[in-house]
Amino acid sequence: MHAVGRDPGNGKLYLATHDGLFRYDRAGPTRVGPVIDLMGFTIVGAGHYLASGHPGPGVNLPQPVGLLETTNAGQTWQQRSRAGESDFHTLTASPAGVLAYDTALRSSVDGRTWRELSIPDEPRWLSASPDGARTFATTAAGVLSSTNHGSTWAPLGGAPSCC
Repeated sequence: MHAVGRDPGNGKLYLATHDGLFRYDRAGPTRVGPVIDLMGFTIVGAGHYLASGHPGPGVNLPQPVGLLETTNAGQTWQQRSRAGESDFHTLTASPAGVLAYDTALRSSVDGRTWRELSIPDEPRWLSASPDGARTFATTAAGVLSSTNHGSTWAPLGGAPSCC
């Protein structure tokens, strides 16, 4: 499993895995949509998710898939950008835009046009506050915080060590 998120529209838990997206509820896990190795995954809003990774067998997507988007809770996915270029292992979205990491930290306000940013250490996980005012990265060196959507980073004082 690579990521977990709760859809604010239906309240259900979604699990991004090597074998695709699974919805988890009282009946247990149920695969949703095609088999895509979802390395990065984030929930933007009700039924609206972003993901990245690798296509599964028989799935007609480029390798790697770049940034994918669904607006129907994972039933179908559309190419957004960086197809054949990026396998984002972690990503987050907020009103400030999308922040993602493949071999570099990248930022996009629209999910299509990207700029490369600097970060002191490789992020293992990215997360943003709901209003986009703060972004966090867990790294081997500890938790980092940004107040400008990843343009600059500082250690988060008092945070537990990570990874």
